[in-house]
Amino acid sequence: KHSSGRVRNERMDSYLQGNISPVFHKLLPCLLSRSFRVGVATFADSYRAPVGYVAGEDLVRQHFKHYFDNDYKDVVPIVAAYPANYQDEAHFSAIGLTGPMPNSKEYHLRLLAQQFGLEPPQVALVDDDKNNILAAREHKHPTVLVRDRDGLMVSDLVEPI
Repeated sequence: KHSSGRVRNERMDSYLQGNISPVFHKLLPCLLSRSFRVGVATFADSYRAPVGYVAGEDLVRQHFKHYFDNDYKDVVPIVAAYPANYQDEAHFSAIGLTGPMPNSKEYHLRLLAQQFGLEPPQVALVDDDKNNILAAREHKHPTVLVRDRDGLMVSDLVEPI
């Protein structure tokens, strides 16, 4: 379920209830226990988030802490950036880009690949936005399209788009 990248502090508890699919709840610890490297590429971005909201990396870490009793801070890197915030030179150059951030998770995946020391074919994207999936494929990333609005389901892992 989407938060639009931010959640009011006072609504955080109710937002966290039931917000991660049971499959993801089981998958993340399983992947980590098998020495897979896991990163999060999210459009949730604390830049320009109003006062009184949890956003960006903090939002993801709170999800982790709530569902897994661990924020995975030392294990799971998070790249949190909303492309619309990085379209003018002052903003995109501040994060090391030479042009506007693409409206996909290309930037996020590139940073995660660099952090892990991996090539694009070794960094998969699991996402519910078909445009992000298509852009990732253009850069040779394996992909999994999440079809259900309730989150990742087993069928997403075994059925091609």
